[in-house]
Amino acid sequence: LTDRPGFLRIETQRGAASDGVPINNLLLRPYSGDFILETRVEFNPERAQEFAGLVVFVDDDNSVALGLVHAAGDRGVFRGVALLGVSGGQASTTRPGAFYDAESTDNPNVVYLRLLRSGDNFVAGYSADGVTYADIGSLNNPMIDAVRVGLTAANGDFPECGDDCDVSIP
Repeated sequence: LTDRPGFLRIETQRGAASDGVPINNLLLRPYSGDFILETRVEFNPERAQEFAGLVVFVDDDNSVALGLVHAAGDRGVFRGVALLGVSGGQASTTRPGAFYDAESTDNPNVVYLRLLRSGDNFVAGYSADGVTYADIGSLNNPMIDAVRVGLTAANGDFPECGDDCDVSIP
């Protein structure tokens, strides 16, 4: 907060919202009921499974996260905004997302995120300017009414990422 007044800087660390992998580096507040979360993220994910954004958290087995992510795997490389859910310890097979890179926006390292909760339904959107939002989709993730909401920044935690999961970035 002191290096850039008005900006909270979070360093990524090993962790992920995935099958049985604990989420680390959380900044949370309790909240109950339906809500809309919004934030501006300045982040440059380039390797491993780097992720920064909003999180709705019950425990390591039940969460929803919306953020800017770099992912690489069997289906190729994805750099963009993604909505991820974990319910009962299992990652959702529904992962709405949109490419957000140099080909799709003028500044791919700055994105505004919006996450709406209505009961068990979560609807995600993103924006380059914080005014006009594009919906990327929704997912259903049964959660208790009283959750914790906030921010997270992670590198992933998968065997394939090796040492990349330990490289901290702002």
